[in-house]
This record gives sequence, structure tokens and C-alpha cells, in this order.
Amino acid sequence: MKVFLLFSTLLLGVTLHVDGFSGLRHSSTIASSNTQTEVEYPESRYIPWDEVELKEAAEALGFEEYSWNNPGTAPIEGVKFSNLNATQTSAAESLGFTELSWDCYQIHFFWGYEWPELEETGYHVFWEALGWNQSIWEGNADPPESLSLNWNSLNDEQKEAASSLCYFKETWDQVDISLWDEIRAIENNEELASMADVTDNLEEVEYPALRYVPWSEVEPLEAVQALGYTKDTWNNPGTAPIEGLTFSNLNGTEAAAAERLGFTELSWDCYQIHFFWGYDSWLDLKETGYHVFWEALGWNQSIWLGIEDPPESLSLNWNSLNDEQKEAASSLCYFKETWDQVDISLWDEIRAIENNEELASMADVTDNLEEVEYPALRYVPWSEVEPLEAAQTLGYTKDTWNIPMTARVEELKFSDLNGTEAAAAKRLGFTELSWNCYQIHYFWGYNSWLDLKETGYHVFWEALGWNVLKWQGYEEPPETEDLDWGMLNENQREAARNLCFFEETWDQVNITLWNDTEL
Repeated sequence: MKVFLLFSTLLLGVTLHVDGFSGLRHSSTIASSNTQTEVEYPESRYIPWDEVELKEAAEALGFEEYSWNNPGTAPIEGVKFSNLNATQTSAAESLGFTELSWDCYQIHFFWGYEWPELEETGYHVFWEALGWNQSIWEGNADPPESLSLNWNSLNDEQKEAASSLCYFKETWDQVDISLWDEIRAIENNEELASMADVTDNLEEVEYPALRYVPWSEVEPLEAVQALGYTKDTWNNPGTAPIEGLTFSNLNGTEAAAAERLGFTELSWDCYQIHFFWGYDSWLDLKETGYHVFWEALGWNQSIWLGIEDPPESLSLNWNSLNDEQKEAASSLCYFKETWDQVDISLWDEIRAIENNEELASMADVTDNLEEVEYPALRYVPWSEVEPLEAAQTLGYTKDTWNIPMTARVEELKFSDLNGTEAAAAKRLGFTELSWNCYQIHYFWGYNSWLDLKETGYHVFWEALGWNVLKWQGYEEPPETEDLDWGMLNENQREAARNLCFFEETWDQVNITLWNDTEL
């Protein structure tokens, strides 16, 4: 074990003199000493690759465009100055580095330093302020939380420590150098405009009605195909590659096809890409004025450029957005169906249901439904099944028979059974009505809510918390999906009974246990 030199270590106070960089401190108060060593800022290191004059020196150090523009990604930035070879040392010096500035700005007194050696430099105190200790440094414990925080999430002491290790906001957050000027220009800009101010000055966007018809009704089809659409990508807006291009980036054929479908440059960029795809630069987006709507949805330039995580609104469905967010999304030419990414072929069905009359009560529907005969032969243990060949014809095994709702055939409506299967089902005492109720509970095979609604059984699924959007997979299933029978309320149990569930089938209890367990 190495002995800690807690009181004999020389603590160096490091002064950083850099103008124009956010987050930099001019002196450290974490450690103090009579000796202060100023670290000279290597200005030539922090310019974009295409402006580097001494490319030969940079290339001699192994840099290329990506690793230069993204500090901390080049292998050479894991090597202490004292470990550079003669050629590398010469190249580093020609770029303005000294041994101190290299070890501070390039490797931040991290790479290549054993902890006792780090203590000798005095820079260990700054890593300690960021939550590190010798055990963590040597890989015997997990790294501290600060390692996963962006600059703005660090507290003042942590920022001061990071600055003393020659980090600043852009290098800590690993921002591409080519974006620094853009980000700073935005950060130093005037106060954000309001949505109302911008909306008043924006040109009205014409609705491209031809875009939002099902594939089966598309006209002219050749224009759609010229844009690379298929049935699936057309019916699911936001999934076609062409919808990642601004109008100005379409080629001549594509632009002509878009115009045949009723698009202008403005309506394309709004309804097709929502001023998102193709606007890689926040400054370019800001020139359009539409940035304010993305800001209202929680975006900023750092998020836009991939430096921070996307905002919560990205994962919310339309009904979960607040009024301001809905207004912002609408100004970006979203509406409920496109925001929720609903298949166009379902829009009329969903709207018809949402605009329909008040939901019928279970009592109203129950009075008009035909009584369902209980299929007693289905609910005996496998060892007592008669006729067994009928069950086997339906694909049952001992396990799938004894645990209801686990057999493939129990996902098929009676009308979807083939002739042999239907005959076997009848031998087991099923009618079409009892099969669809006791076997699939008007769930499996009813992919369309409108089809379900025609049966009348939708009211029972509604009582269990389902609606058209949940049924079609655009929202999460209701809470009842995860509840066992004993946790359902009486109204929910009544609904489940009308769907031919009972306690044992709802809880998927093995049939062999039904007579032995209090349920």
C-alpha cells in the first residue's frame, strides 16, 4: 500500500488567463500556496481544423479533422508531455504548448498520471473536488457522479476545480470546435422572442391536403413514388428518408413531384420536416424564426446540437402536452395524429370514434347482447380432456391447455380458424360466440377498434380503461393490464365477466390447481 502524503504535498494554485470562454476562473481557491504557476492558454489548439495553419504539426501528433475538432478523442491526448517522442515534442511546441500547458489542457492531469505522481503536482486536489480519490483513480471503485454531468450541472466548486484542470464549458461538454462560435453567438444574443411575437410575423402555411390521405387514395401516385415513398412510409409520416430533407435540398425531380402534391417550400419544410430535419445549425433555424416554437417545447442550442439530452416533450404524446406546447407544436405544423405518429389509414376511424356520441353504459349494452354459453369442456385438466384429438387438432399441448391464453390458436377469431380447426372447436362445445368470448375475450384478432365496436363488447374494455388510442398501440395500456383479479374494483370485475373472464382465467391459473387453491 502506498502512503498518502496528506499534509506534505505542495499545493499549486493554478491561474488560467483565457478571455471569451464561458466557465473559466482566473484563480483557484480550492488550494493555495505561495507559489502560483500560470498555465498559458494554447490558442492555436482551439480553432477549427479548416483554420489550422500548422496542419503538419497537428498531423505529426496524429490529429485529423474529427479528433482535432473534438478535444479528448485523439490517442496523443492520453500521453503526458514527458512521454512524447522528439518529433511529437517538437510538433507540440510549434503549436504553442509547454510541458505544463500540454499536461493541463491536453490531458488535464488525468491520463498517464498515477495517483502518487498526481499528488506531487498538487493537481490531485482539483480531482478530489470533483469526487475522485486514490481508490477510484486506481479503478477500485466507481467514478464519481461529476463524470456524467454536463458543465451547467456542476456546482460552483466543481466548475472551479474543472477550470483549474484546464477544462472550460466547451471542452468539458466535448463540443465540436467547429460549433463553438455558433453556440457563443447564440448565448450572447438578446433575450428570447416570445411565440406570440414571432407568430404575428410568420407567413401562413398552406395545409398540404394531398399528403394526408391513405396510400390507397393517393393521387398522383407517380409523384409519391418519385419521392421514394412506399405504402408503409406514406401512411406513417416521418418515416420516409425524403422527410429528412429541406425543400432546398431536393433535386429537380423531387421538387417537381413535391409541387405536384401541393407543396411549396414553406409547407414542405413545415409539414414534412417541421423545421427540424435538415436544420443542423441552430443559427440557421433561428433565421427562420421557428426556433421559438422548439424552445417552447424545451429545446435549446445545446440540445439541438446533441450536447445535452432531448427535452421531456419528445417522449410525450399529444394529450400529455400542455397548452403552450400544443400551440408550439401546431406552429411547427404538427397535429395530434402526426405528433403521435398514427398510421394515416386509421385517422378516419379514430376521429369517428373520438367525435362519437357519449359512451354507452355497460348496462345498456349487456341488455342487448346474446347470452354466451359456458364451454365446460374447455376448463378440465389435460388429463381429462375428451375428445383429446380435437384439442390436439387445435395445436394444444398439456401446458398450453392447462394455462389458458398461452396457445397460438387462442389469438384467432372463430372466423379466422380453418375448416379443420373450426370443426375441432365445435367438438369441444364452442360456438362462434363462445369462442370469441371465452377464448379470445374480444381482444386477440380484433385489431381495429371499429370492428370491436360493432360487436358491442368495446364498452367492457372501456370500463377496463382501454380506448381507441390504447387499443391501436399509440398509448400505453391501462393500469388494469397489470392487476390481478383481487385488485380490480367491482365495476372492472363486471366488465371482465362480460368478456368471459373469471378469476382463474384472468389470473392465468393452471387448470390443475383450480380445485386446490382458494381463488
